Amino acid sequence: MGKTCKEYIMEYANLNGILRSDALWTYLKDNGETSKNTMSCTLTKLSDEGLLLRTGRGEYALSKGKMKFTAQAGELEKKIYEAL
Repeated sequence: MGKTCKEYIMEYANLNGILRSDALWTYLKDNGETSKNTMSCTLTKLSDEGLLLRTGRGEYALSKGKMKFTAQAGELEKKIYEAL
């Protein structure tokens, strides 16, 4: 069984450090991936999982263990929101 899109993307990221969507798409096409939508969805998923950081439009980098900030509302904020 062949590699998944996720495996190809992580392999490319480990080789290059920075991923630009156009260069990554060329790499994936050369390795048999045929859907740009699959690439975009996989990049989003890897970013959400904290494996990649989105550094710009169509540009990603390895996270290297950096934490991704996610804001969470506290009890006071929730009460204010409900009151509005």
